[in-house]
Amino acid sequence: MTKQESKPSQSTMDSVRSALNATWFGSILLRATIIVGMLGSYVAAVIVLREKIRDSFNNVQGAGLAAIWMLLFAPLVFIAIFSVGPELWQRLQKYRRERRAMNVDLAPLPSPNFRLDPYVPADPDDFCRADNAHTYLLDWLENNSRTVLFLSGTSGSGKSSVLEGFALPKLRTLGWKVLSVRAFDNPLVT
Repeated sequence: MTKQESKPSQSTMDSVRSALNATWFGSILLRATIIVGMLGSYVAAVIVLREKIRDSFNNVQGAGLAAIWMLLFAPLVFIAIFSVGPELWQRLQKYRRERRAMNVDLAPLPSPNFRLDPYVPADPDDFCRADNAHTYLLDWLENNSRTVLFLSGTSGSGKSSVLEGFALPKLRTLGWKVLSVRAFDNPLVT
């Protein structure tokens, strides 16, 4: 067996490493290895530091001793807060989202304003808009003394629906003679 055959390539090792890190166990193993390595090197550094300043360290009492221990263990607290804390927070949020998603009731909610078919003159009593524009329009038409009235609005705002499905049928039932005229293209140019 040659040397090349017995040793896996670097790209193979990288792909295996990334595949392992993509799994839950692999990510935990990687984090545990990093944290154990950091803790080991940190404890070794603390021991070496204590040996170097043994006499000074043993003479410190009270608040000074507490301050030294706080300085020594502050990096561990920092690691716990900024490494483990965010991961635990993300897991909690994911758990809450999943639990909320499982408790969703998919039954349709009753909505008096939603319909897939257009309003037609046969059902003016079924017509309903959340902003009550249909009742304002009917009042405007009934109480206006002008002969010609113009209703304008942006495309898709519901002008035709409110007229054809509510206002004009209501006016017809009140005895009005209704003549509908629609303009095409740009009527002001011609």
